[in-house]
Amino acid sequence: MTIISVTRDPAGNSGLISIDADEILMLEYSSKEDRIILHTTDHSFFTMGTLKYWTDALNGTGYKYALVDRGNSLNLEKVVLLDKTYNLAFFESDIHSQSKRCMIASQRFKEVECSLNILNPAIIVT
Repeated sequence: MTIISVTRDPAGNSGLISIDADEILMLEYSSKEDRIILHTTDHSFFTMGTLKYWTDALNGTGYKYALVDRGNSLNLEKVVLLDKTYNLAFFESDIHSQSKRCMIASQRFKEVECSLNILNPAIIVT
């Protein structure tokens, strides 16, 4: 288990809390906040650094992350469904308006799809 110190708010006023890296679905860079947002199923958390730094650090720890566009890094092991029409990755098969999703750059979609097919041949592609 890898523990990461994060905050619940961008300014850090809520103090530090620890989350399990296994819970992270994706990383997003927010230019508005100038922070990395770590998304889990139920919450979003904030940390400092660059997207590349966190992607490399998590990969170096044994996770499988991929930079999928300028602002997103995807935990490939958590993806359940890919949407080819809109270049989106989802973390559940029953999609609804509150479902977490990750944009994938069109030029990286095929590469991400191939990587996911290796990790999880049962991946759903629509």
